[in-house]
Amino acid sequence: MTGPVPYCFTNRKAVSEKFPDYVTELTLKNEPLFKENMASPARKYFRLENVAADGDTALFETKQSLAAYYGLGDYVVPPNLKDFIGYITNGGAIHPHLDPDLPGKRHVRSTF
Repeated sequence: MTGPVPYCFTNRKAVSEKFPDYVTELTLKNEPLFKENMASPARKYFRLENVAADGDTALFETKQSLAAYYGLGDYVVPPNLKDFIGYITNGGAIHPHLDPDLPGKRHVRSTF
């Protein structure tokens, strides 16, 4: 692959109907642990360490399902970014990202 490419957005058909509610609940429960994004104080993030088969199964299974849905093949979690949940507050927005790719991989983000 050559150079970074814009990330794609998921659509709601790619996740279960209950998944957005699950992530909202997880976000509200952990809100004090979210850190401000340097790009904007209206954007926060929470790095996740337990999105694995033996950790948060709802997140893990959805991650696997999204990888299959979008044909991502043998994906890896970027070691410097990890898995994370972004939380956009009033006045915040997500701009198109062009994060660098790992060698031979493509950087992908998803949102709903």
